[in-house]
Amino acid sequence: MSPASLSRRATLTAIALGLSGCSFEKPNQPNAAQPDSDISLASRAAGDIEHVLAQPIPAALATLLQAHLGKLRAAIPKGSAMPQGQTASPTNAKSLHSALLSYIPQARSGQLALLLCSMAAALDQQQFRGPNRTLSPITSQDTVMGPVAALQTTLAAEHAAIYVLSACAAQTSRSKDRAGWRRFDQAVSAHIRQRDALSSALGADQVPAEPAYALPHMKGPRGVDTAAQSVERACATTYGAQLAATPGDQRLWAEGALRLSAVRQLMLRGSPETFPGIA
Repeated sequence: MSPASLSRRATLTAIALGLSGCSFEKPNQPNAAQPDSDISLASRAAGDIEHVLAQPIPAALATLLQAHLGKLRAAIPKGSAMPQGQTASPTNAKSLHSALLSYIPQARSGQLALLLCSMAAALDQQQFRGPNRTLSPITSQDTVMGPVAALQTTLAAEHAAIYVLSACAAQTSRSKDRAGWRRFDQAVSAHIRQRDALSSALGADQVPAEPAYALPHMKGPRGVDTAAQSVERACATTYGAQLAATPGDQRLWAEGALRLSAVRQLMLRGSPETFPGIA
């Protein structure tokens, strides 16, 4: 990757896709080979959302959940029966959030797991924007697990994110905008921790950082914020790709990374998304 030849668009693409050119099917596309267990799981999640929508909830949350419900319904073949013997349905965003997280390791399809995680991340953003700014616990376990190619792609994204976000911090006056500088500094520290976890998991055979990366246009505080937000969105997409390529319980690290990235987007003065981590 030649830093001199990278355009702003190419830089963000490199952050999102790293070196392996990872791509995956859109999670809302019906799949004829979709396992019955995944159809049941998607139906259960849709039923959970419908139950929360039947409660008195804020308009912004209702709009978000309607979009989530539409995406799930598009993935469920027509005529599919709702699962029987379902546990108590969630009655609010917090219990729905917990249910979605419990479904992620159960999904046999990586695409369904990604969709469920993306919906949980959107709820994390809703909670962060709330008056008490509290979050359900977000963890990113120390042991990273997943296919080597996906881990290498994520590591490449972390190298690029650290470089660009460090430049954002350098462009921000610590004396005049201490809060803004601190946000960038915290983001860099988070990506360093994730880079180190990936490096530890990969061992000696790992993609190195480039000597330098072409920087996005960063004119003024707004330009710096936009660059940082673009980096986090691209990283969230990379974590989503890793999650989709990883089976079952091994998805925990990627799940935590995606959710943390979604919240960092708001910390970096970004706007909430309906489906964080899905390009």
